[in-house]
Amino acid sequence: MGLFLGKLFLKAVTLKCEIYEQGFVSKSATGGASGRYADLKSISRGATRSNGVLMTNIHLVTQSGAKATIASEGFGKDDKMGQLLTYACQALASTWMRALERQNEVVWMAKDSSPTLKIRKDGVLVKEKTGVEGFIPLSQFNVKPGFALAVEIFNGDKKVVKVNSGEPNYFVGETLIAMLRENQQRSATASS
Repeated sequence: MGLFLGKLFLKAVTLKCEIYEQGFVSKSATGGASGRYADLKSISRGATRSNGVLMTNIHLVTQSGAKATIASEGFGKDDKMGQLLTYACQALASTWMRALERQNEVVWMAKDSSPTLKIRKDGVLVKEKTGVEGFIPLSQFNVKPGFALAVEIFNGDKKVVKVNSGEPNYFVGETLIAMLRENQQRSATASS
């Protein structure tokens, strides 16, 4: 137990993250990780607020499984971590968009390696509690924040499923859906 705590302390004390436009490098005495945002396996965000201080963690996982956490403590409405999350999610969502050009769907979120949400060019496939896969067209796809990290997904006005925004790739999927909607609007405007 002491060895584990010592290793954890050494990693925390020597951890250094460098953030770049295209990716990141995370180094510590016990190892490290690096990668391009567009090539990541997953991106997730966690945040807690205590006494006016916002502690934000962005978790990045490379395709090889190496993990890096970028943490920031800020007062008030510091949005540097929000900007990093947005930029990283846009890069990975662009990779997913290219994958959609080659295949019918991409896995957005999964539970125990079984896809629960998949994104297609025209909408979202949702695996409901019954195991049946439902379809939500992009035009009817809505999300509403719930308590803490809970997010409810709606098909128009009908609640379909509840997910956790702290899960890997939640924000990447939201970004891809926004990109697909923008493409649909451009296509509709061009054909008018």
